[in-house]
Amino acid sequence: MIKRKIYLIIQTAVAVLLFSACQESGIIDNAVLTQNYVEPSYAISASPSSLSFPAYGDTVTVELTVSYNLAWTLSVPSDLGLTVSPTSGKGSTTLTVTAAENPSLQARSGQIRFTARDKSCGLTIEQEGNLLAGAEGNNEADGHAFVDLGLPSGLLWATMNIGAVSLEDSGNLYAWGETETKSNYSWSTYKWCNGSERTLTKYNYNSLHGIVDNKTELELSDDAARANWGGRWRMANYDEWDELISGDYCTKTSVTWKGVTGILYISKANGNRIFMPEWYYWTSTLRTDHPYWAFDIQNGSWHGTSRYMDFRVRPVLQPNETFAISSTTLNFTAACGTESLTIKTHLAWTADTDASWITLSSTSGTGNATVTLTVGENTATDSRSGTITFTADGMVYTVSVTQEGAEDTPGGEFNGHAYVDLGLPSGLLWAACNVGADNPEDYGDYFAWGETTTKTTYDWSTYMWCKGNNRTLTKYNTYSSYGTVDNKTELDLSDDAVRANWGGSWRMATKDEWQELKDNCTWTWTTQGGQTGRKVTSKSNGNSIFLPAAGYRWDSGVDSAGTCGSYWSSSRNAGSPDSAWGVGFSPSYVDDWSSNRDYGQSVRPVCRP
Repeated sequence: MIKRKIYLIIQTAVAVLLFSACQESGIIDNAVLTQNYVEPSYAISASPSSLSFPAYGDTVTVELTVSYNLAWTLSVPSDLGLTVSPTSGKGSTTLTVTAAENPSLQARSGQIRFTARDKSCGLTIEQEGNLLAGAEGNNEADGHAFVDLGLPSGLLWATMNIGAVSLEDSGNLYAWGETETKSNYSWSTYKWCNGSERTLTKYNYNSLHGIVDNKTELELSDDAARANWGGRWRMANYDEWDELISGDYCTKTSVTWKGVTGILYISKANGNRIFMPEWYYWTSTLRTDHPYWAFDIQNGSWHGTSRYMDFRVRPVLQPNETFAISSTTLNFTAACGTESLTIKTHLAWTADTDASWITLSSTSGTGNATVTLTVGENTATDSRSGTITFTADGMVYTVSVTQEGAEDTPGGEFNGHAYVDLGLPSGLLWAACNVGADNPEDYGDYFAWGETTTKTTYDWSTYMWCKGNNRTLTKYNTYSSYGTVDNKTELDLSDDAVRANWGGSWRMATKDEWQELKDNCTWTWTTQGGQTGRKVTSKSNGNSIFLPAAGYRWDSGVDSAGTCGSYWSSSRNAGSPDSAWGVGFSPSYVDDWSSNRDYGQSVRPVCRP
């Protein structure tokens, strides 16, 4: 057995030596050994073979198939912003492909190449151009990015809303004039009222809606942008929003970004852009028709909405702050008078005057404001002048004020009230002011006919001489179908608003006395002391009185102030017991005026020497 094993070993060794010797001598060819060997078939492929990415980027998976567990590698173009994982391996696998946001307005494309031995395949990549490229801003102020749209005003717009963390984020909600968010937005929770639109406590120019301060622009202390971002950031006013959305300086297009639809504003001057998610945006400006509304923007268009509503805020800043005053010269008559100066700025400012007869409602502030100046009566015959000086950020602005000298009074006084002698045939003297007025230009008070006190509501339900309507008259009536008959057609002095308020021999003029005034004077529509009305000038001696166009009151409002004058006489309309005579005028007419007795109208006193 041992001999057999030794023999086999020797035999194998001899065979190996003989094979090697034959190969070296060329007796055996390698081709002969391999002519029956077949190379295996292998391949590499990616599925899908192409990918399309949105401009803001995304992440997807790709199946890579590689035969025979071959090793593979990949190459990625450097300009596509791609990240692929893994980047090499053996055999088939699942790849993760991530495209970053495209920073360019232009679309981009290319291929990822996969290689295994001498086989390869491509994965085509396409990505949309980014319409919002640059909208993220490349400059900051107080930690917040802005974009320069090349606007004529130089205004810079923030890239995001207050409270937003990205371009597509809508951000926080604010009521107009409030600086903090809340859970309930209604009149009951609104900061600047006492529960309703009729009880406004700030930013109001109509007494029917609460406390009047005539503020129409938000103060910076009530500006959500300034309160939350600080620095020079603030809310844009009406004019600044109009500059953006009018179409004159920017195009506006509805686009969708990361699933959020909004308006893309692109500057016509420099191509820069901002994106605003769809929503309502507050301006800093109050509506001029309803004080409980403020201007807002919805998807690039103007709106006006109740101030308590919850809207977004897009801040702005002005790199070169300006200071503007509505007027640099003011002229007054000799009488006491007031005028308002509108200040437009976002700077801190101070105001002072060198004239003791000029008083200012405010001598300092920050941001937009209205300063009311009052001049005292000039009793001297010489005119006088003074200067108001505003200072803001080292800049000085002046307003020149001139007041006429007093004229020799063409009359005198009765019982503390001035009259004018118009040289009328009857000798009647007309007062220089309405009842309730301090100056000829003041509107004064409004009275229902036959009543001697003012009130908040003027209608039949509040009228003194009826029982709720014009068919239940209790005085001054000639027809039983209108109520109690007494056949009175002229007011008793006890029901005369002039006698009750001025005393002495002062009273209301009759219809005939108003006619005398019309016949013997010229009536000229003019402006005096900032108020429109009729200057009534005597044809005999040139003296005059001024009747302001105070309008009239009905219900709880004032109608036609500035465009119409309505003055009572003491005479009832004999043919219509619920009406009384007076004079009405506008820029186009002066005429007898028969009005419902429950209306509130002006009263101009008369007296006899």
